[in-house]
Amino acid sequence: MQLPESSGDGTTTPTRRQLQGPRPPQLRVRKESHAIRKPPQSLPPQPVIIYAMSPKVIHNTVSDFISLVQRLAGSSSVGDVSPAARLASIERTSLTDREKDREVLISNDDDDDDVIQFLLYCLIYFMSMYNLSPKSQRLR
Repeated sequence: MQLPESSGDGTTTPTRRQLQGPRPPQLRVRKESHAIRKPPQSLPPQPVIIYAMSPKVIHNTVSDFISLVQRLAGSSSVGDVSPAARLASIERTSLTDREKDREVLISNDDDDDDVIQFLLYCLIYFMSMYNLSPKSQRLR
């Protein structure tokens, strides 16, 4: 460590301090560090559905799914049929082993809006699974 030099008149002149010995290498960012990314934020947990009553199981094939949605939503040409009558007509259909593998869960709730909303959600889900758009699959 160097001390400031003093002049003859009693004042001190500061000297410039410098590193003694070899200088450290310059800091650089390595190429591998450029690939480091912040991890994506995790999605919030999905809501848990708790049914007041057990859901109603309706067996159907994928090809008849749209017509099932239309029957349950009331978009068919049958006229004014109660939701209970619609469900009863669907239950009367016979089931093959292949059809049993494809089930659609529908809430046994009397509120038609919930059933329609659920079926529309299922319709959108299945259409996205098979890369279908409303224009590529004509509704009956």
